[in-house]
Amino acid sequence: MNNKSEHPAKLPPEIIVMLTHNDVTVHNARDVFLSACDLEIKNWGFKNTGITNDDMSLLIRTIKEKGKTAFLEIVSYDESFSLDAVKAAAKYGIDQVMGTVYYPSIHEFLNKKNIPYKPFAGKVSENPSILEGSPEEIINEAKDLLNKGISGFDLLAYRYTGNAEELARNFIKEISSEKARTSISGGIYTFKQINTVFNIAPWAFTIGTALFEKRFAPGNFRENLSAVIDFYNELK
Repeated sequence: MNNKSEHPAKLPPEIIVMLTHNDVTVHNARDVFLSACDLEIKNWGFKNTGITNDDMSLLIRTIKEKGKTAFLEIVSYDESFSLDAVKAAAKYGIDQVMGTVYYPSIHEFLNKKNIPYKPFAGKVSENPSILEGSPEEIINEAKDLLNKGISGFDLLAYRYTGNAEELARNFIKEISSEKARTSISGGIYTFKQINTVFNIAPWAFTIGTALFEKRFAPGNFRENLSAVIDFYNELK
């Protein structure tokens, strides 16, 4: 089958590989990263759940020593708890922070550290996270946050309780005009979804759980990631 498809005149979405399973950082995240860090993936991330500060420090250092970009995605919703995780990650050298509902305290802290912040848009709750609200409500919230200085979003399209792809297309159409960097997240499990996201053309998309669940190849994490990379390269 020919996987090539029409793509708008935009850069292909970047891939952010998450060392996580069901919104929890895997216990051997550093070892998993080292098993596949030679592959052509620049962006590597983890979540603030399932990891201690000591392990976070070592993981971030290892990611950066290999010349990669380190992302933290916050999947908790309590302001104090989330801010503590952000402060720890910043101390250890995190490159970008994604997730959690918008808090001015987190925004202000990360601005001072010159660390990009991409919060969730819409009503997000539960763990693993779910996204609720109409597309109009989610998009309008994002526009309000742009007015507050936010320049990117973590859109949980594939955790949306409605039509995920319709939301993603509308969101990117409305928000990309504002030059916001949006990552589509939340459960990409198939090559078909990757193809769809490629054509929607966000700034990036995340993938993690599916790599651990062998959704793309019968082998290990590295072999699944290799299969995703091979497929993705055919789309370009």
